[in-house]
Amino acid sequence: MNTRIYTLVSIIIASLLLMWYALYNGFPLVTGDTGAYIYFTFDFQVLKDRSSFYSIWLALAGLRTLQFVGITGSLWLPVFFQCILVAVLFLRYYRMLGNDAVVKTSGYLLAIVLVAIATGVSFIVAYIMPDMFVAILLLAILLYLYDNEPSTKLSLLYLGLIGFSMLVHYSHFLIVPVFCILMLLYAQVTNQLSVKARLGKVLSISAVCWVLMCSINAVYGLGFTLSPGSHVFMAGKLIETGTIKKYLDEQCAEKHYKLCTYKNELPERAYQCIWDDNGAFKHIGGWDSSAAEHKAIIRDVFTTPRYAIHFAGQALKDTWEQLQFMYVEGNGQAFNETSAPYMSIEKHIKAELPQFVKSRQQKQTIDNSTWANIQLVLLIFSSLWVLLLLFKGSLQKHITHVYMAILLFVACNAFVTASFANVLDRLQIRVFWVLPATNIFVLVNYYWAKCKYSLLS
Repeated sequence: MNTRIYTLVSIIIASLLLMWYALYNGFPLVTGDTGAYIYFTFDFQVLKDRSSFYSIWLALAGLRTLQFVGITGSLWLPVFFQCILVAVLFLRYYRMLGNDAVVKTSGYLLAIVLVAIATGVSFIVAYIMPDMFVAILLLAILLYLYDNEPSTKLSLLYLGLIGFSMLVHYSHFLIVPVFCILMLLYAQVTNQLSVKARLGKVLSISAVCWVLMCSINAVYGLGFTLSPGSHVFMAGKLIETGTIKKYLDEQCAEKHYKLCTYKNELPERAYQCIWDDNGAFKHIGGWDSSAAEHKAIIRDVFTTPRYAIHFAGQALKDTWEQLQFMYVEGNGQAFNETSAPYMSIEKHIKAELPQFVKSRQQKQTIDNSTWANIQLVLLIFSSLWVLLLLFKGSLQKHITHVYMAILLFVACNAFVTASFANVLDRLQIRVFWVLPATNIFVLVNYYWAKCKYSLLS
């Protein structure tokens, strides 16, 4: 079979294997935020509370573009193309982690089967959410840093994926610079000169993305800012950590904020503060009129050492809690007729509403407990196995650097999401699965190569 055809067939098969969780569910997975992304795919506008670029992805991946040729869009298409994108990156990643030129496409599908079973990738890629793109971001960065065989076109592709993946979610704008700074320090200590130069280019892409996003918001009259709603989420997080309650208890006698009236009624979680229809946030002006007060409080908190230290302590505690989410548990949330996901599907993709209603997620018949145990056992087993090979010096030196990069990125993701958003299993699982997946690729590559050499000799 022609090599290109064989590779294409392998990628398609790999994509279908990665889709198993969506197929098992009977429909792509959704969250409360999914509805907003679907709405803005059709009624496009720049959003205050999230990036619009994932809606652009949904539109281009078949939810909107097919309508121009008279075909109704489908939520299955974005999931399939998410799987295609991951499968293509996996193929390059698999080859990069190989021990010898003999190891090319052989063993790739075996590795994909194991990755689909032993990690949370199939769970994350099944979501109509930008979560998948943080792992795509990490894989693209790893390939750009350590793939020593890329053509100019491939290098540009990696940089393009890094840029687009940054744009789909605001958390990525913080994760990438922090990660690059830590990696530059590591590359300096380990004398990786070429990696330092490439990290400089990733930082440049990051800066371009910052300017681009701020410029888009400015053009739409939202100000030259990264996120027009950042003050809302930051205030919510300060409420969740108890920092604002501490601040208001001490400052309300002198500073008569509207929030002072509700300081004893603040919720425990940030999302409750933001989305509660009868909460303090709504009473002090909501998205439209709370900015001045929120920004003044946030500025005071971070310029007053005792409040800043209080927040930092809680942030570290939340980061540690976030790091403990390593595998998929739970059965997801069901959404009724008045929820945003249900109404958005009913309005724009009505033909798929019966599939959505009959899905396992909606019927709450998913039980991930057995799968969670499998993931945990294989994570521990594969990690110990790889550590043994590294200790014996059986693996190439660059693999150690790849693992260090993954660990730093996973830590950065946990810190940013836990400190400035939510402590939520999905926000950590979305990228942690790259670690056990790497274990599997390394082990399959290593033993597949040994098997080939033994057969050839």
